[in-house]
Amino acid sequence: MDDFLYRSVGSNIAQAIGEGALKAGDRLPSVRSLCRERDLSLATAVAAYRWLEMEGYIEARPRSGYFVRARSAPLRPAKAPVQAAQARLVGVSARNMRLFETQRQPGVVQLGMAIPEPALFPAEILRRHLNQAALRDPELLTRYPADARGLPAFKNAVARRLAAAGTAVSPEEIVVTAGCAEAINLALRAVTRPGDTVLVEAPTYYGLLQMLETHGLKALEIPSDPFSGPSIAAIEAATREPGKVQAALLVPNFANPTGSLMAPADKSKLAALLAERDICIIEDDVYGDMSHSGERPPLIKRWDGAGQHIACGSFNKSLAPGFRIGWMAAGRYRQKIEGLKFESTNAAPPILQAALAAYLDGGGFDRHLARLREQLRRHTARMAQLVVDHFPPETRLSEPKGGFVLWVELAPGKNADEIADRALKQGVAIAPGSLFSLDDRFRHCMRLNCGQAIGPEIEAAIKTLGALARGVVRYSV
Repeated sequence: MDDFLYRSVGSNIAQAIGEGALKAGDRLPSVRSLCRERDLSLATAVAAYRWLEMEGYIEARPRSGYFVRARSAPLRPAKAPVQAAQARLVGVSARNMRLFETQRQPGVVQLGMAIPEPALFPAEILRRHLNQAALRDPELLTRYPADARGLPAFKNAVARRLAAAGTAVSPEEIVVTAGCAEAINLALRAVTRPGDTVLVEAPTYYGLLQMLETHGLKALEIPSDPFSGPSIAAIEAATREPGKVQAALLVPNFANPTGSLMAPADKSKLAALLAERDICIIEDDVYGDMSHSGERPPLIKRWDGAGQHIACGSFNKSLAPGFRIGWMAAGRYRQKIEGLKFESTNAAPPILQAALAAYLDGGGFDRHLARLREQLRRHTARMAQLVVDHFPPETRLSEPKGGFVLWVELAPGKNADEIADRALKQGVAIAPGSLFSLDDRFRHCMRLNCGQAIGPEIEAAIKTLGALARGVVRYSV
């Protein structure tokens, strides 16, 4: 199959869609008809349609063929400003806790929390691996875990997965944690002191802002493109003054809430730039395995030749939320982090590490990921289509290539906080954009959780949100 040819065919069809020659709802030729019309091989025709589907131009309908999707306006902002905002202390905990309490109400359609539904995970297979781990070594259940760094078999399995993604890390560099959140907290404690400044993306996950608040750190928000991630020019400008910034806390792969993905060239450039300026990148890679295309993007850590940067990840979102097992490639901070880990939570449960190690090494995780990625892609595409169908026409959407959240931008002046309040009274919970920054620049945005099958209940919830978005009172801008 000619890679250039399938992209050329796909781009030609995409151009026809963009120019209006093909309209939303139009049926495309069958794969075999496309082969005849354009003298293509079957593989090239299938790849062209697959590429168009991944780019959001078309959708496959069971037993019906391929159809042109309705598309919202692209969510690409004007040229991002190079100058970052002023660094400031974070105060978001009270606001976040109010959100969590209101969204725990029974009978609420949960679109606000970025949590995949349990049906996406192989619970029975994980149970069998736990039983087998206990049979192989019963003392995993009774022996006190003496090594806070983690079980060697699990660390080896994580190192092999990182190597397969292009990141060479020694198992000795890996510290096992209670999820990705603990890994990030340990990294912040290792590289900063209260009052230090940490770069974050804007918008960024509110949980990261809350971590900065917990440690008494200042956040310096960097403008981030919903497609390509944080502005390298803004980071370069913000870190020019020696000693001004101590760390950068970034989500380069399918960031929450926008789903942005940094290009490999940008990751390489950023790793070199901040290493030269002695600034540690703390990389949150919790969504890295969840590419909708199946191609796992590289970590920034791949270009870390001197151990300057720290990568953090877990299996909480991709495999076993109940295990709460994470990891960090700690680089030159390993010994300090091991000490911090020992004095706080000590070791993650060895029985869980042993079960996960066997599952990872046996190939089960890769088979699960193939299914999970396709399910998340379909859920996200369906959610986006519902928003296009029911929200005001000026609404713009992110087009994430991985993960399971959708960033929705309403017309400037629309008040997503008010929509969230009204929606909750009607049994629908969302995460308003004001949660994802220290100021009001995203007050007209919202994040929707796509980590669940889209049924009648969620369809009705989106219709409710769309009606509220059409009628909600604007705030002054």
